[in-house]
Amino acid sequence: MNLIYKITIIFLISLGFNKSFAADETQPYAVSRIPKVLLLNANAVIRNNQMIQTIENINQSKIKIKRTITLLNEKASDYRFSVFHTTNS
Repeated sequence: MNLIYKITIIFLISLGFNKSFAADETQPYAVSRIPKVLLLNANAVIRNNQMIQTIENINQSKIKIKRTITLLNEKASDYRFSVFHTTNS
């Protein structure tokens, strides 16, 4: 075995023992934290929906949107997206 392969194996094994990578209740968006009533007949659950508008000056403003959606099944695939947009106008 070459050295890089051994180091990779050791790294991956150590991830399993690292509590910060474990799926536990300290994760704010863990599926187990969704109330059961929201899971009934749901395809997706919106966990966070935040919009912040900052007025820079009379001619310029910024809008930041942060949205966190948990997809529960394949029917929710339409909610799978990432948009990054910047304009100077």
